[in-house]
Amino acid sequence: MITIDKIMSIAMREHLSTERVCLLFLFSVNPSRNKNGRKTDKKLANEYFSRHGYLDDLNSLEHLGYIIKYKLDDNGDLCDCEVSDKVQQWFWPKIKESAKELWEIYPRKLKVGDNEFNAKNLSLSKFSARYKAKGLTEQEDKDVLKVLKWAISTDNLKCGMIKFLELDAWEDLWHEMTSSNVVSHRSSNDLTIL
Repeated sequence: MITIDKIMSIAMREHLSTERVCLLFLFSVNPSRNKNGRKTDKKLANEYFSRHGYLDDLNSLEHLGYIIKYKLDDNGDLCDCEVSDKVQQWFWPKIKESAKELWEIYPRKLKVGDNEFNAKNLSLSKFSARYKAKGLTEQEDKDVLKVLKWAISTDNLKCGMIKFLELDAWEDLWHEMTSSNVVSHRSSNDLTIL
């Protein structure tokens, strides 16, 4: 959770205005979150800066390395903005670590049958944003990592990173992993009993 104290602390440490820290916060959170009719964070940022002007802020933040890149649409509204890993870490350190661990473990290439494909096709910062969008609990973070390690070690990983996470392939693999553990556990018990 972001607090006023945290915003003030970042602003003083980084010599930024509180408005710029708030802007960076809006860009660091899930840009597609829209629960209970709440405007998406990019829309909130666009609304704020349509009233106050923002191109100088974006250029300055990009020049200082807080924003990696941004893109404006034909109307001059911000349609894409990627903050640096440093900024992401200010607001989401725990999520960042679990996303980073998953990203580092995930194989670059996978082979399914005779076809080899690039399984890790996102930068760490983009993957981290998508990971955060899933809104996984702490236990689910652990489960995702556990099932990924299992799927790699048993050669059951057959999809790219995006499908694994966003299309919930990890949940299917979780059920496969837990049912195979039960079967192998039952089998060993059965053998012991016999």
